[in-house]
Amino acid sequence: METNVKNAKISVIVPVYNTPTLHLNRCINSLLQQDYTNTEIILVDDGSSRDCCAVLEQIATRDNRIHLFHKENGGVSSARNLGLSKVTGEFLTFMDSDDYLDSHAWSLCIESMQSHDSDLVCFGWQDHLADGTLVDHCITQDYSMSTIAKHLEAMRHITPIEETLASGQKRVSLPRSKESNQPLVCDRETLLTEIASDNIHYGGGYPWNKIWRTSALRDADGSLPLYDESLTIYEDKLWVLEAGARISSALIMPHILYHYMFLPGSLTHKDTDIIDRQPLAYKAYDKILDFLEKDFPEAYIRAYNFYFDVIFDDIHVLKDARHRNHYQKQYTETMATYKRLCKRIAPRTLYYPVRSPQFCSWLKERTLP
Repeated sequence: METNVKNAKISVIVPVYNTPTLHLNRCINSLLQQDYTNTEIILVDDGSSRDCCAVLEQIATRDNRIHLFHKENGGVSSARNLGLSKVTGEFLTFMDSDDYLDSHAWSLCIESMQSHDSDLVCFGWQDHLADGTLVDHCITQDYSMSTIAKHLEAMRHITPIEETLASGQKRVSLPRSKESNQPLVCDRETLLTEIASDNIHYGGGYPWNKIWRTSALRDADGSLPLYDESLTIYEDKLWVLEAGARISSALIMPHILYHYMFLPGSLTHKDTDIIDRQPLAYKAYDKILDFLEKDFPEAYIRAYNFYFDVIFDDIHVLKDARHRNHYQKQYTETMATYKRLCKRIAPRTLYYPVRSPQFCSWLKERTLP
């Protein structure tokens, strides 16, 4: 497992599709300015416009560590898959083309991976909302899902911390204790359980706040796991879980190193698109459950609970009078998905409610010491 840090290369895959020039330049500059310099920056143009391609060509001339590849538009998964076929580094990470990294991110993470002999490191991030608000996501044990009762009790008493910075921006974070605000090493099963349970815990199912030891991921023929190109939402979470199943241990760091930008008009962030996109999320979560069910039962239970909560809430939204007429067909299809989901887990009653006291009691018997 050991890799000489001084000679180890980190490969970063950056899919690009018509990213605004300002954000694209900031992203690439943050990679070039890393104090860990042995890198290869794999830019994958996913069929961008002529203007964006011209910017990419210019960027590629800045540094010989930048490698630019063009392809027809096929979505972020196909772009990442092309990038994966070009990886030569001992370490692997991803970057969204409108985000940026702190300059010491890679050196801190790789040195920590080496000292803890881990195959993966996950770190915190900061959301930059369209109104200028900053939201910190730190990875700690305080709100761990590994023990349901402790998690629920903690969350009932948490008050977010809001502060106004000198710049005038509002910053929001959750309180952290000194004891748990430390790096944590966990095994594969714990990592998958935490990530399956939520979008935040242990770094969530995002590819951009993680660095992987490439040798831990490669198949016998040297290939790396690929993204499911049939999915357009939660495809990254499925990949992270599949890749996470290949590692021995992960290092969870509370440091905030990545900056995630919410750009006005972004498809992913429009509230009006959420309802339309949910059937795509169900398709992805069916595949997540299929992957976890056999070999990772605890992660499967957590993923099931997360999926159930999502679809349960969606049903109530679709029943709302404001959406009823326009989304009648989707409501019917969502109810069918809900019925199939209810049949997946014991006791296999058609409408067995996960939030019922009976289910919670059954779940605690399986999870509490």
